[in-house]
Amino acid sequence: LLKSYVYHLHLAPLEQTTSPPVESPSPSSNSTRKIVVLPRSPAGKPFIPTSQNALATSKHQQPESLVPFNVSHQYPAIGLVYIDTLSNKTDESDQHIASQYKDLTLGLDIVVFDVYKRTIHLYKSVDEYLQNFVPSLTAWEWRRIRTVAVSGNEERGRAKIREFFLRWSMKEAYTKALGTGMSTEFSSFETRLVGIDDCRNIVNGYDQTERVSNDGIWDHIQKAIQDHGYLRVKAAVRFLGQRSKCDLWDFVFVPNMGKNGITAGEGCACICTGPLVELESKPLDVNLTTMGIQDLINFHRNQN
Repeated sequence: LLKSYVYHLHLAPLEQTTSPPVESPSPSSNSTRKIVVLPRSPAGKPFIPTSQNALATSKHQQPESLVPFNVSHQYPAIGLVYIDTLSNKTDESDQHIASQYKDLTLGLDIVVFDVYKRTIHLYKSVDEYLQNFVPSLTAWEWRRIRTVAVSGNEERGRAKIREFFLRWSMKEAYTKALGTGMSTEFSSFETRLVGIDDCRNIVNGYDQTERVSNDGIWDHIQKAIQDHGYLRVKAAVRFLGQRSKCDLWDFVFVPNMGKNGITAGEGCACICTGPLVELESKPLDVNLTTMGIQDLINFHRNQN
């Protein structure tokens, strides 16, 4: 329903003058919207084809999506993120930014911190549970997780779990933006947040500055949500063995997802956009909307 939702938001208005690039298998009437089933790339990433010709060639190469978007889910949350490139904008600067971002890739991952409790009884400790994921992260990332600072009376195990899932969400959102998903080895690349992991001089590679604090990502999220409701930070992404080169990506962390599901502190969505041209690249505004399943049903029934 979310994929169909983003299709109708951006492409349905064009169908008045052009033939739709996606055929819908469900019937429709003047009072309802079709449930559109979107095609997928060879790697399994759904996309909105720019034309019927693009749809035909997508079986052999990475396709271009008319609207950059991505979906993710982990019970009880489901999320959609998209770049609004087709809306009519009156501000020329907004148009320029939107045209730049149209060619960028976009990924989303949702994590729920308490998911580990389903199997924690099989392990003696949180550290033993996390040991299962050691092959998926780099040595530096694991040091960052193991040494994360603890706030107030919080248990160290809880702080480690949060830091692990947030670091994991960055990797998954990044590979989903690439369109490769988990077929890309998570241990083959490293993500460092500018201003949090102190990788400031990152045009030609990481600098050698040591971190001045063990504060974790969650601590920075808690500070940022007071003003914005989310944390936005740029990151340097480098594949191991390429120490002289890293790419810049934009990451947005959104906690407190869902009016009927996750509450603050229990989960987080991670949005990844990039690669950016430079550290000072101006990002698009982030607009957050909370919906329930009934909202999506009403949308397709044209009752909203």
